[in-house]
Amino acid sequence: MVGGFDASREPLAAEDAEIGFRIRRAGYQLRFERHARVGHFHPTDLVRYLETQKHHGYWRIRLDVRHPARLGGDIYHGLIDYAQPALAVLLLATIPFLFAASARWFAIGILLALAAAQAPMTWRVVRRTQRPRYVSFATMSFVRAFWRGAGMTSGLISAVWARTAEPV
Repeated sequence: MVGGFDASREPLAAEDAEIGFRIRRAGYQLRFERHARVGHFHPTDLVRYLETQKHHGYWRIRLDVRHPARLGGDIYHGLIDYAQPALAVLLLATIPFLFAASARWFAIGILLALAAAQAPMTWRVVRRTQRPRYVSFATMSFVRAFWRGAGMTSGLISAVWARTAEPV
């Protein structure tokens, strides 16, 4: 059929999306099973969690390069999942604009866009849990965007480097 998880890269990341893409490319359908349960083990230490997010960002880009037809093509990675890290990286790049009164608005606009990008998921978390205090998720998500952005930037550089190193 399509083989199993791609164990050629260590540590594994995005392997479930990658095998799903291969299954779809082979002409098979994936079906959502409401009663299926999957356990995810997230680090409880903030630094480890952010490193994990950086790792996920790196491999997400590598997955997209490997399966360009599926770019952003699963329910777990929509436009906002690409926009947040990109806005975070762009915000870092616009820090010098803060010192130029005529261009300060650009950096502030990026900051506001990144802050607004936290709203959809934060709203879903608060609504799903019925706990208004989880609005604090927005802060964690804001910080996470920078780490994912670092990983995605690294993944993009790695992918470009790999392409330019290929023999012509």
